[in-house]
Amino acid sequence: MQRVIWNLIFNTSQLYKKNFKANMTRTFFTKILVIVMLTFSFYGSAQVYVNNWIKAPAKADLEKPLVYVDFWATWCAPCVSSMPHTRGLEQRFGDKVLFVYISNEPEYKIREFVKRKQYYDMYMANETEKQNFTQYNIHAIPDAFILDPGGRIVWRGHPAKLTSGVLKTLIAQYGNRKGNPRRFVKLGQKNEKTTDNYRHARIHGQKIAYTVFEEPVPNNCERKDGKLLCTGSLKYMFARLAGTDELSVEAPEMYGKLVMPDKDPETNRELFKALLKKNHLQIAEKSEKNQIYVLRETDTSSWLNRRLYQYAENPGETIFMADDVSLIIDNANPAQMAKILSEQSGILFRYDGRLQNVFDWNLPLGNKDELFKYLKNELNFRIEPATEEQVVYRIYKNN
Repeated sequence: MQRVIWNLIFNTSQLYKKNFKANMTRTFFTKILVIVMLTFSFYGSAQVYVNNWIKAPAKADLEKPLVYVDFWATWCAPCVSSMPHTRGLEQRFGDKVLFVYISNEPEYKIREFVKRKQYYDMYMANETEKQNFTQYNIHAIPDAFILDPGGRIVWRGHPAKLTSGVLKTLIAQYGNRKGNPRRFVKLGQKNEKTTDNYRHARIHGQKIAYTVFEEPVPNNCERKDGKLLCTGSLKYMFARLAGTDELSVEAPEMYGKLVMPDKDPETNRELFKALLKKNHLQIAEKSEKNQIYVLRETDTSSWLNRRLYQYAENPGETIFMADDVSLIIDNANPAQMAKILSEQSGILFRYDGRLQNVFDWNLPLGNKDELFKYLKNELNFRIEPATEEQVVYRIYKNN
């Protein structure tokens, strides 16, 4: 028996000696493979990029087992309308799940949204370089996912479709582990070019700066330090400065940014017209008679008691297009609502009343009959058809 054992040991040693070099090679490549797998595992884990935190999570929050990341924008109605749902989930599961909201918009837009909605408790950030969109192939928003403690995506979908059942399952699986704060990577904020990107013009003694973009940019006009700052389509900017609605403007698909002195409406309009002509764009005006619908309340007292609408302390127009059949208007009085509804529906409305209270509106745009039924039955408007004369502006390139 001993001889058999010794022979087995001897034969094994000879085999080991014979294959020592091959074994060493295999061991070397095995170690390399392990290192590559670990490296791939680390870099394959989801990392979320941010430029600036509007409200940053504490370290203890970043160490929660699960992280919910919501990619959204202030102009996106489904994004905004799903927030009460996810905020409700956060109240139930916030001890195990960190909820974070990231937009690729400028920081000031998110801060304005937070102030308007009073969402000061939500962890929000911006990421203007769109690295998240590239890394995770985000083609539409809202888009959300949940990261496990190792930084891997364990759920992804529309925020409104996230259920308590999904969170309970994930918490049962990962709830006792500690997350890695390095799942979030801070990017250096790129400095936006200002005057270097602008063309400058002096028109009627006034300095105007402007630039042109090939791609669409969000529409926005605001007043700041005695100046008008506008971005968006040519059609939008002219309508705002001409004091009319976009329905009455025909313009090429051009986009840009404009900084000009904030004078009275007539001066602003003439300065903008002169700027267009300087850039070889001609303007033609003609008067047309149009069908318009005048909105009047049937019972003002019922409006003031409606729980469907929310009073806002800081009135302002913010338009959200939920989809092709729904229009959400945030913080607008009835006159503003009628103007925005006209632009978005293609049907001219005018409000004739004295109610100045600001509400949130959710209006169906599926078809004219449905819209009129909602205005009458749900909002208690009386709708009176009328014919009004309107100036139509046509902007065209001078060949």
